[in-house]
Amino acid sequence: MGAVFRIQSIDMSEQGVWNIHLKLTGEEDQELKELTNYMRQNIISTHPLGNLSKLMLEIANYDKAEEYCNFLLKDPTVLNEYSSLASVYNNLGFNSSTRGQQDKAIEQYKKSLEICLEHLPETHPTLTTQFNNLACCYHLNDDNEKSSLCYFKALYIELNAPNPIETNIASTYSNLGEVYRVQGLYIEALEMYEKCLNIELKILPSNHPSLAATYNNISQVYIAYGDYYKALEYLNKTLEIQVNSLPSTHISIGGTYNNLSLAYSRLNDFEKALDNMKKAYDIYKPIYSSYHLDVIIMRVHMKFFRHQLGENVDDDEDDSEDGTDDDEVNLENFVTSLKKHFVKDSQK
Repeated sequence: MGAVFRIQSIDMSEQGVWNIHLKLTGEEDQELKELTNYMRQNIISTHPLGNLSKLMLEIANYDKAEEYCNFLLKDPTVLNEYSSLASVYNNLGFNSSTRGQQDKAIEQYKKSLEICLEHLPETHPTLTTQFNNLACCYHLNDDNEKSSLCYFKALYIELNAPNPIETNIASTYSNLGEVYRVQGLYIEALEMYEKCLNIELKILPSNHPSLAATYNNISQVYIAYGDYYKALEYLNKTLEIQVNSLPSTHISIGGTYNNLSLAYSRLNDFEKALDNMKKAYDIYKPIYSSYHLDVIIMRVHMKFFRHQLGENVDDDEDDSEDGTDDDEVNLENFVTSLKKHFVKDSQK
């Protein structure tokens, strides 16, 4: 019979022997109970190799996950059980997509969907997983027409399910909003984001991170519209949640300060623009190198704002501290940073 222990302490004796003190834990351990429930729902399957492949995905060991999935594709018990076979192809798709291999992932997700459709009606709730996964891959491949089509199929199923899951519906609305936003279809994007927000306001606590993300998404649409006052309204709502739920140095807070700064600058309020950009810079600077493109751009913005405020920008304190005055910036480092920036964006 198996047992689970908590590690109480680890120390070394005078003889150089490591002593590990364990405590037997059981059903009364709430954290263990939550972990067990999560594993039961999201990892444990009827096949031991299936369990291992899902666990490898959870811990980002993608080579092993793929290896176990390929073993499963040779197992007669898996080949004769459509739900298990579809799950294996879905896991392979997730593995490929995480590695940036979107075309390969699309083929694997399609295979999973085809297997399910041979045994299930087109509106079965199980199929939302495959449609959402396909939509995400198409979006990453800049095929937004196919992406929106798959998201709408998932949304139709979710809305008409016997027991609709509101969080899933909100997520699909948000994903559709993003697909529309990148195409410049801002009216449609705003409609999707607002539908997402209406659901989240009903089911989530007021400081939930998902609300912050939705407020931020809406602010970006208003910025694209040129309605900077509305953008500031939603950015401040974003910031309010973030500062009350995240560490003060979290990169997401830095991103919001950056967006606030740019919105204020469009309104020619350079004092607030500079104040918010300084806050963003103070968060980004310890995380990234002085030659990271985002950090360089922030310094450029701060110099511009100071210039607009009539300040002397010849001797920029932040630049001199970093040893990165304009005349001293190493071009090779800048170009390398620029290339990394574009690589990073292409993998989002």
